[in-house]
Amino acid sequence: MLVSNCFRGIRLTKDINSRHIRTLAPQAYALIEGSAKTLINTAGRKLFGPTGEEIVRDVDLGDKYCLITGANGGLGLEMTRCLNARDAHVLMACRNTYAANFASKKVCKNLDRLSTGEVNLASLRSVKNFTDRLVAEDKKFDIVILNAGVFGIPRTLTEDGLETIFQVNYLSQIYMLMNIEKLLAPNARVVFLTSESHRYVNWPLEKRLLPTEEMFSLPASEYTSIKAFNVSKLCCIFAMHYLGYRWMNTGRSVFSATPAPSRCHAIVLRNFARAAGDDSRAFQTLQALRGKRAGARLPSVVPAVRHDAAHGRRARATLREPAPRGQGKT
Repeated sequence: MLVSNCFRGIRLTKDINSRHIRTLAPQAYALIEGSAKTLINTAGRKLFGPTGEEIVRDVDLGDKYCLITGANGGLGLEMTRCLNARDAHVLMACRNTYAANFASKKVCKNLDRLSTGEVNLASLRSVKNFTDRLVAEDKKFDIVILNAGVFGIPRTLTEDGLETIFQVNYLSQIYMLMNIEKLLAPNARVVFLTSESHRYVNWPLEKRLLPTEEMFSLPASEYTSIKAFNVSKLCCIFAMHYLGYRWMNTGRSVFSATPAPSRCHAIVLRNFARAAGDDSRAFQTLQALRGKRAGARLPSVVPAVRHDAAHGRRARATLREPAPRGQGKT
């Protein structure tokens, strides 16, 4: 109902603009236009929550160093923009540093607090070289957001012989994190970008007890893009829980955040048309959900699930929440 009312308000505004603009006095037109915008903004807030700027608005990040993977577009770029606006030092870890520099110059103001690092997540050797450079520089990171991801591609193998989606979305990023673990600040926060679709992974009991590589790096006979994506995001959830216990008695915290890409222009979906087919019902539905009206508000820092090992439960949180006691974390 809320969505219907929101879109109805947009259509009403368009009708007013096209049919009656010539007969309305300027004051009356301004009043109607302002009311319509208020309606749309209110509906957008209820649908998508606060924007990234609103979440970090009162936060001083001038002394914080952040690492964001996949920061050259989509949610990664939006998070970079919002953190940069609060004076945080942001390292954009991307495969295409040219695209990262070009995009950041268009949306970020504090360019002197931005840097880029070249890393190809489809290569463990590239990840090792990248983390070796970070270790040599000996910088402490306060925020690490493991955002990079790929979806909607045919099955391919990386140079390491693993299925690409699994390695890019999970394996290379956890490998990166473990390599720079000693660079994390005592109260560092780590965020895994995950997806609700991880719930659709349903392994039989025998595979849960005796896991194999083929469960994660899918063979050709079992591969579909969405299945590989779901498995990779489930692995991110596992990693969150593991690190929650690993950092139980430290000040570090770890979160998983689900940005619901069907409600925003997530760049990870750029290959969906190729995977599903332009004429498929799934693609048409996704395009409707991702239209300009629905994507007007792009949350860059979203509600997350924190692994609270000290209490044996999961807790709701955001990046603005103070670091939890006894344990460590877009």
